[in-house]
Amino acid sequence: MTQPFNFDGAVTTPLKLYASWALYGGISGTVTDKLGPVPDVRVEVREGGTDGSLIGAPVVTGADGTFWFAGLPSGIYSLVASRTSENRTQVITRTIQVMDTVTSGDIFMPEGLQNTIVEVGPNTPPIAADKLDQLFKPENLAEEPYLGVTAEDSAKAAGGGTVEIKLIARQMDPSDPAIRDDVEQMTTAIEAGKESYVLSLTVEKRVSESGTSTGTITKLTELPRLIDIFVPLQGIGEMEGIQVLRIHGGQMQELPFDGESFEVGEDYLILHVRSFSTYMVAFAERQDDTESRTHSDGGGSSDLGITGRWILDGTGWWYEYGNRTWASDGWYYLYWNDRYYWYHFNKTGYIDTGWFTDKDGRVYYLHPYHDGGQGYMYTGWNQIDGSWYYFEEKAGHDQGMLYRSKNTPDGYMADERGKVLIPEYSLD
Repeated sequence: MTQPFNFDGAVTTPLKLYASWALYGGISGTVTDKLGPVPDVRVEVREGGTDGSLIGAPVVTGADGTFWFAGLPSGIYSLVASRTSENRTQVITRTIQVMDTVTSGDIFMPEGLQNTIVEVGPNTPPIAADKLDQLFKPENLAEEPYLGVTAEDSAKAAGGGTVEIKLIARQMDPSDPAIRDDVEQMTTAIEAGKESYVLSLTVEKRVSESGTSTGTITKLTELPRLIDIFVPLQGIGEMEGIQVLRIHGGQMQELPFDGESFEVGEDYLILHVRSFSTYMVAFAERQDDTESRTHSDGGGSSDLGITGRWILDGTGWWYEYGNRTWASDGWYYLYWNDRYYWYHFNKTGYIDTGWFTDKDGRVYYLHPYHDGGQGYMYTGWNQIDGSWYYFEEKAGHDQGMLYRSKNTPDGYMADERGKVLIPEYSLD
């Protein structure tokens, strides 16, 4: 892995963080607003924020608001929708993960000129962000201007003004005097020898009145809800001891913290956060194939990078850590037979198998058979007891969730039990 910045004041070889492309897939979706489908919306797939590099050619929604992309390299991108009326353009930026299938990418355009922008600085990996548009929803409005979108802001947008939420992401030189003290403080919390990466995350709100091109800019240090930030980090899935730290309000915090969390993919890190400042990601190369890494969801999961081992006893499989603790009552991302899988452990510390419903009512299927792979979470298409089911493939909090009473990404309707009828069709 290419070396990132270190923390002795020197800068090593620039960090190369781009995911490798091997598979191709597509995106299908519908653009809507409060009145229904929206035609003539320009939709783009970009790598690295709203103005990042175009991936493929832009498309325009049809009369029914639908759009389609095909032949896209697998990866995580920004999905950018824009519509122009009376020489004013509305832009909504979301995140899409392209896999070796067709991914659903619906977009909702808020009322008025309410925009979401993701700005990625120079020499920064192609970061993407999602759920900024959720800040415009009535239930997420903030009472104070520095905490998000207020009812007054929404009224200005409805009256012809503009409200723009912009996430700014920049990779930082740790020797930069502006953040040097923050970096030194966070470095005290990581183990010697770990590689580290420093990122500045800022959210700004710009509000302007109708008929004006200028307005007030407010720095939002905390939001009323979580957003998702996807940070490409090549090979992060093979690292151990992963830590995410930040300085916020003058205090050092380590995720998970107060409902904020992170999770690790093969070549990317996903931050589920609502506070913004200087972040540090620290990690080390994995030394032992029995190392584990977990979905850090703020509860029921252990810290990353603790050595452990799988044990099978008369009751079932469990996972013991080297510090006399074990996995229990939560989701864990653990290493088995040369790769990582998601497993769910019950309160007694044994893996769950078969159909599993979490506390939020989401349904999963965990491999039930004693064939050397018991307990791993299913994703994508699977045939179970003679019926087809589709489980969310995209990384995130919903990965592995059973589709019920809605269409799968390739257009098949799942009933209320999740069963999908596919006449005269093979998924092989």
